[in-house]
Amino acid sequence: MKKIKILPLSLITLAMVGCGGGGSGSSSSDEDNFPTDLTYFTLDDYRSTAELLQLRGDNEITGTWVGVRNNTYTDANTSGPDFKRYESRLEFLVIRESAEAESGFEFASCNAGGFVEIRSVTSTAVATVGAGTYNRSANNVLTLEVEGAVAPGVSLFSSSEFIRLKESTGRVGSMGWNWGPDLIVTDEDVFCAGLHNLEDSETKLSVATTNEDDGDSILDLSTETYSFTERDIYFFDAVNNLSHESADSSDDIGITITGQDVYGYDAAFNIQRSDSNNDTVVGNVSVEVTF
Repeated sequence: MKKIKILPLSLITLAMVGCGGGGSGSSSSDEDNFPTDLTYFTLDDYRSTAELLQLRGDNEITGTWVGVRNNTYTDANTSGPDFKRYESRLEFLVIRESAEAESGFEFASCNAGGFVEIRSVTSTAVATVGAGTYNRSANNVLTLEVEGAVAPGVSLFSSSEFIRLKESTGRVGSMGWNWGPDLIVTDEDVFCAGLHNLEDSETKLSVATTNEDDGDSILDLSTETYSFTERDIYFFDAVNNLSHESADSSDDIGITITGQDVYGYDAAFNIQRSDSNNDTVVGNVSVEVTF
């Protein structure tokens, strides 16, 4: 019997802050209160597809979803240009049926890896375990606003919107990585993939795999340090039981995004060393959601 995954307490705030990031949607840089050096994402490229599902009378919860989450952090511990920090994230994720979940459904989590239980689903709300309760509109749009403390003296305002792209509950992409001979992993299933736009044109990847045999692997990698976040470098390889973790980003990591369009993107990443590991890992993520 498959175990129901519950988000650890250390990830609950992270989950509320993100199960969403960049990639393929329309983007702009004039969002209200957002700095001009940050490109934020919108769902403009996807709305017509979601509306076609509605016209067919398809209002199910299961399927492939796309969402945007815009976050503003206010740090009362500092003043000046870093007093507020911003990020925008577009995310592809899957919601599917689950015999073990109380509601009968579960969602893919970029933060915890694998799938996490949905507590209840009604015509007006979707209550998750650890990632908040989303309002659900008559046209099947999920929205959530979160405001609260994420660290001493640091508050967060997060605004999210998710729409359903298609009925498929298949994977949205794949991920592979290489630590060296005999430590190569290929074509791991990805059901949740987020790409963040940060200030100063910096980037963050939030991607998790689903592997019921070897365990779920998690990549949470940022090219910019946000001092009040728990960590800016994190990679857990469940297949080989190896990991990287650092509180701050550094020149020892890299992310390259290519082939980005409305359907997804390819990303190459590398971590040469971190606070927890001096071994280099290189990897790739491929996200493709056809509709």
